[in-house]
Amino acid sequence: MKRKGIALVLVLTMMSVLMLLMSAFVTANRQNFNLMGVNARQREAQFAAESGLHFAWFQLANNQAWGKEPFNSGKEISPDEPGGAGLRVWQVDGKCSITGHLVDEKGTGREAEFTIVIRNNLAMPGENKILGKDVPPDACLLTVTGTSGTFESVNDVLLTGAPIYTASLTANNAIIMDTPDVLLTSEDPMRNWVRSNGDITLPDFVNGGDTLKVETKDNGPKGVIWAKKDIFSGSEKLDKADEVAKADQKSDGILSPNSPLKLDIYGLKKSDLKMGGEAVTADQEVSLDSGRYITSGARALINGVWTGFPVLRHISESGEKTLYYNKFLQGSNLTFEQEDGWTIKECSNIVKLGKGPGPDGCAVTYQIDQAHYKAANPGKTIQVKGQGGGPGDLNIECAVLTATDQYEPKLTLAPDGSTESAAINAQGSIRIQGQLKGGGGLLAGNDIWLMANINDSGGSEVAVEAQAGDAVVLYGQNINVAGGGADKVSFKGLVYAEKDVNFLGDVKLTTNWDWQHPHAFTEPKWGETTTTNKLNNLYLEGAVVAHTGNIHIDKTKHIEARYNDKFLKAVTKSIATSEKENEFICRKLEMLWTHEN
Repeated sequence: MKRKGIALVLVLTMMSVLMLLMSAFVTANRQNFNLMGVNARQREAQFAAESGLHFAWFQLANNQAWGKEPFNSGKEISPDEPGGAGLRVWQVDGKCSITGHLVDEKGTGREAEFTIVIRNNLAMPGENKILGKDVPPDACLLTVTGTSGTFESVNDVLLTGAPIYTASLTANNAIIMDTPDVLLTSEDPMRNWVRSNGDITLPDFVNGGDTLKVETKDNGPKGVIWAKKDIFSGSEKLDKADEVAKADQKSDGILSPNSPLKLDIYGLKKSDLKMGGEAVTADQEVSLDSGRYITSGARALINGVWTGFPVLRHISESGEKTLYYNKFLQGSNLTFEQEDGWTIKECSNIVKLGKGPGPDGCAVTYQIDQAHYKAANPGKTIQVKGQGGGPGDLNIECAVLTATDQYEPKLTLAPDGSTESAAINAQGSIRIQGQLKGGGGLLAGNDIWLMANINDSGGSEVAVEAQAGDAVVLYGQNINVAGGGADKVSFKGLVYAEKDVNFLGDVKLTTNWDWQHPHAFTEPKWGETTTTNKLNNLYLEGAVVAHTGNIHIDKTKHIEARYNDKFLKAVTKSIATSEKENEFICRKLEMLWTHEN
């Protein structure tokens, strides 16, 4: 009995000691337990706010008119409603706001909630709405409140529409600059970028004598040359930290090789483009016959003398040959020298080509004495389709070369006095030898070739500037611009190739046309005929994009690539709405800043 009593006393004593220790532990850690509960509630409130923000962001990305006007019902708009993705969301009737909560999937008895007030000032077509100084133009301010119990997380988040392309040069594969002097700059101080999912080859500026300058604008961040793969200075790979640091210092920019990320490049469609406010579609009323249009010469017997003069020749894809000449200067019913197989057409100094609804009833006019093509219908798209089984190519060529560039073809898509530009939409390829003047678009189902320099009959080179003074679009499978030893080639706008973009500073087009013997007509050849002279200056303002291929700038003495979103906005459609999703580009939204209140 005594032993049993002692055991009972020991057990009771130990239990008392344990209870005292447990009580002391709880008392000592009561504050920590309270803090754990507080932290859990705070995390739930913050998580609810973040979940609501991402839901609103997704809604705006798909419909950038969302929340501009008060909602007309309190209906549920949950993802895969009801209760999809652990989230339930409702519109607030009569207000530009939504409310929702996280689904209690773990049975905690708590469902953290959120509310979002939407102040949407994202730019829409034809809209110029101001929502106060705290919501800047083309932005959306979201006030996001997450709650759990008595705890709140309140955040202001400012979103804005990102440009369709954000770099002066963007390529899915390599970017190669074969030049001793490069300047990279931007009108947007936040976006002086060059981006490639492949390698980037720059001038030999680190240890060689070449120059690379990355300009910083308005005290903004330094410009960035970004590559998913390697960056080269000449033939030297910059793969060591000290080499990259030296390159940063010499260029005044930031070089970022071997990025773990992959750049998502938007695949532009013809339907994404606008020309003079009008969509580029296949049902336009303006059309031009496909084939070859050749600024040329002819000889005829005038007053008993064989006399040469400029003419326009057209060779259709089905083989018909037509020669146009100015009867008011040369006379009617002339006897031409060896023009067998050519249909001779008398006209004034202005030749009307194609069909169109304008006062001239044509698509394009051609001024013989100036070799000047002009769009006859500003703001319209000139359709060029295949004929007789042809591919629908458009070639504008020059076979009359003198000591001046008087007869070098010029193409103007924005006629004098017009604020709108036209576009040429060819089913096949577009090849132009000469100058592209003013804004507008060249859109090809296949490749585009622009020859910016030619030879005269004596063989000396004529420096020619291929310039787009206003916003221009070059859109095709491959874009090829041949400088041919010219002084300057200049583009302002968007150069977009589904495959490759090539600027060839030593390539030109030659012809064997002899002004004194025009009957010996030899077709110009569209081959890569090289010259020892390099292109002096290449100026690119806007954006150059090779969606799946490379950007190659070859044999050019100086390059300036300037990013300017203004020209992208001028030639691409506006942002998407759910009602008109096929009419507008659905651009990305980016977060400018977030502030926790």
